Amino acid sequence: MMFQVGKYRVDGFIAPCTKYPQGYVIEYFGCYWHAHTCTYSEESVIEKQSAKEIWAKDEERMSYLKEKYPVKIVWECEVNEELRSNKEMTEFFNNYEPLDILHCEKALVGGRTEVFKLYVNNEGKTLRYLDVVTLYPTVMKHEAFPIGPPENVPRKIIQTPMTHPDQIFFRGFLSCRVLPPRQLNLPVLPLKIDGRLLFGLCKYCVKENRKFDCTHNNEERAFNGTFTTVELKKALSLGYTITDVYHGVKYEHWVQNDASGKGGLFTSYINQMMEEKIYSSGWPSNVKTDEEKAAYCEQYFEKEHITLNDYSRFKKNPGKRAVAKLMLNSLWGKFAQNVDREVTTIVIDPMEFWNLVYDTTIVISIVRCVNDVLVVKHHKQTETLRSLKTSAIQLAAYTTSYARLRSYRFMELVGGDNIIYTGNSV
Repeated sequence: MMFQVGKYRVDGFIAPCTKYPQGYVIEYFGCYWHAHTCTYSEESVIEKQSAKEIWAKDEERMSYLKEKYPVKIVWECEVNEELRSNKEMTEFFNNYEPLDILHCEKALVGGRTEVFKLYVNNEGKTLRYLDVVTLYPTVMKHEAFPIGPPENVPRKIIQTPMTHPDQIFFRGFLSCRVLPPRQLNLPVLPLKIDGRLLFGLCKYCVKENRKFDCTHNNEERAFNGTFTTVELKKALSLGYTITDVYHGVKYEHWVQNDASGKGGLFTSYINQMMEEKIYSSGWPSNVKTDEEKAAYCEQYFEKEHITLNDYSRFKKNPGKRAVAKLMLNSLWGKFAQNVDREVTTIVIDPMEFWNLVYDTTIVISIVRCVNDVLVVKHHKQTETLRSLKTSAIQLAAYTTSYARLRSYRFMELVGGDNIIYTGNSV
């Protein structure tokens, strides 16, 4: 939360107290925006300003603040160094959820892959394998997606604890703290531990990879996260509890297919790509007669409202099929495309190399000499990254959320007989 001190807003402020009788101002300085000497010299140019000009403005600001209160400056590089050596501080940073700030990208996590049984005796049994064809395109076609701008949901109108799905009265995203039930064969909500997407009923048991009975209390078992409301409603129906809410975002307008199979946000696109994929796959080996071909096409129309009436296009073409499949499965990812990508530049001209070295908007990771040229790998400074025009993180987050819920439905049907789940197959 920002505080106003005279004509400036400051990052942190401690009101007069026993320890700080005059009060205390804390300023957090990012090394890039404030041209810290850990990386930049006075000739460096940051966003069309020289480091010397930036330092002069900062000095003017600090002089003004110091006339009113003692001031402490905390540099970004100092915090990063402390995080590398202080595990408790790192854990606090990872678990902290700021009030009234919600990042939809935190709700964007991938699919579910897990092994339930390492060994199964199949003597006298039949093991079955169920594969969900084109899982992501399926949910993009059939589920509801938000359109239009998001709206804030004030925390004061969200009552906690929440134990029933009907208590979530809007559709969108919720940043909250959840307490899983103690007994549930298939956990619903994911949590990320050390970069891995895991599903469990206790944060500490998951973190410690414990395989025996949980002895942790509710506070230790609970975890923070940002989730879609549709996934939270499913969790509440299975015994989860939302104990605290940090921020909510809602979308008033949603689009979905009507009874005729039209009107969805991605329906026409998915149908077109599916049509191309089906045609380029050719006729199935068990479809030979005209009656079988007609029944095959009619089945697609009845279930998916996809019209296949041009028999001449049924020709096996692996190349076209691969392209159609790629177009089907990669669309949702375009909405969440990572802009922080490493770039490789082949440098021949020395001037081009020095331009890269003195470019403050990039970070050089590798310089390698190969024969008569230099290979330079670099990426953009985090502060200079800009979203793509195609970005729509809310659509990508809901796509993966719907896919996990659809997969969960199949695992529920199997129940305690689940052996393995691999993202889109049971």
